[in-house]
Amino acid sequence: LFRSNSFSGSRSGGLLFVGAYRTNETSNASSLSKMLKNFKADDVVNTTYIALRGFQLEQLNEMVSEALCLPRRKTRSLAEVVHQKTLGMPLFVVEFLDALLTEKLLVHNSATGWGWDVDSIDLKTISRGVAELLSPKLQKLPNEVLSAVKILSVLGSHVDRGVLEVVKTYDGSDGSTLIPSLYAAQREGLLDIAGPTFTFMHDAIKRDAFNLIQVTDRIPIMLRIVACLLPHCKQDEHSDFFLFTTVDIINKIGFQAISQNPGQSRAFAQLNL
Repeated sequence: LFRSNSFSGSRSGGLLFVGAYRTNETSNASSLSKMLKNFKADDVVNTTYIALRGFQLEQLNEMVSEALCLPRRKTRSLAEVVHQKTLGMPLFVVEFLDALLTEKLLVHNSATGWGWDVDSIDLKTISRGVAELLSPKLQKLPNEVLSAVKILSVLGSHVDRGVLEVVKTYDGSDGSTLIPSLYAAQREGLLDIAGPTFTFMHDAIKRDAFNLIQVTDRIPIMLRIVACLLPHCKQDEHSDFFLFTTVDIINKIGFQAISQNPGQSRAFAQLNL
């Protein structure tokens, strides 16, 4: 199996090419697409396309059930979290289960059989390969949901709900759609929400969300968010939590962008100190 536009050939009574590529990585103008169109238009070349998709939850649960020799009703909780973390893609499923064994999140006891802790597995980060499949979903999100995910990407990989409540009015709105929109992003598999903590499923998704913010808009947005956070950096309760989030954003903004305002520069330097 070869990724992207790599191909391998072998002769057995004729020339056989077998290749694999991701449709979301190939444009109609690419050399691979042109070659495939030429193959399809050629009467001599017999072309067969096979679309590979992930298991549905019921299929995945059947696979896990048979692998662990347990009834499906017992393996369903494990299958659900594995499906969420792998999108049901067979290669990623095998890799994920192997990682659970290695990290002793899936263990076998001679007396009690297989056991696992769903909550611990749910905290495990998805692979980069799964993240690459999820990232294209960002541009298909409704505007309100995408805007909320962009704001989350400014704040960091793990964000407390308290921070979100403080910054939700950064743009002058009432902020009523921010947190509901993040729950919508969770349903798309882009975020994980555990208690008060909102977490990107992978740093690659966070990076891609941040990159969707127009370059000219990034610093103004970050400055408005910092302005919302600053008063909370001086409060005794939870001040450190707000402080680190604020300083991270300040350092994303960079010295050159704030050096024209000496007072602001000194205040930001004091926060770093």
